[in-house]
Amino acid sequence: MLLAAQLLILAIMCRSSWRVQHGGVSSSRRAAILLPWVGSTYMAASLARLAIGMSVPRAPAWFKAWISGTFHLVLAGFLVTLAIFHQRANAPEKFDNDQ
Repeated sequence: MLLAAQLLILAIMCRSSWRVQHGGVSSSRRAAILLPWVGSTYMAASLARLAIGMSVPRAPAWFKAWISGTFHLVLAGFLVTLAIFHQRANAPEKFDNDQ
């Protein structure tokens, strides 16, 4: 069941990436604000989980699970990357001083 859920998440990530690349996603100011917080918090928690697994000898097996830990890092990285897309699309235009 877990593998099926992970494959579904990866399929959604691929579809989202394809839509962003081909202009099928419009930028969102709300996503530009929310996604960096969600993605960075998720990344920090995932890194903390792996750090605990490596540094605490008696940590539960869940903290030492590398495959799921890596998957969470990839997903967090995807959210941060998607946040950058929304931030750049919503950034104010810079003036060109050369003209």
